[in-house]
This record gives sequence, C-alpha cells and structure tokens, in this order.
Amino acid sequence: ELKKRIDAWLQKTDKLFSQLSDEEFERHRKSRIISLEKKGESIAEVMGEYYYLVTEEDADFLYKEKLIQAVKDL
Repeated sequence: ELKKRIDAWLQKTDKLFSQLSDEEFERHRKSRIISLEKKGESIAEVMGEYYYLVTEEDADFLYKEKLIQAVKDL
C-alpha cells in the first residue's frame, strides 16, 4: 500500500514539475534558499533544529549547509 501511495505521489509531482516554468522554478528555488538560510529566532527553535540534526541526520551539523548548497546547485 505504501509503495502504491509513493508511486502515485511521484507521478503527480512529476506532472507538476514538468508544468513548472523556468521562472517559477527559479522563484521557488530562491525562496527555499532564503528560508533555509534564516537563523532560528528563539532558543527553542535553535534547539529544535539541533535536536532534529542529532536524531534524524546522525548528528551531521553541516546538514543544513549541505542542503543549502545542493539547492543552490540546482
């Protein structure tokens, strides 16, 4: 069941991305970079980010920077 749902989602997003103009893609890409580069506004938010990195990204504290660079390279 999960595989069917994933396959359906992939087909839907493939169609969505194929209809996206270069200008729209660039706008979304820049927006994502800005949101990723934004620093935490509170101690709780920063701690939440660190907790995520420790528990979900194997304590890769450079994960966010790597993700930002990957989006910039698109």
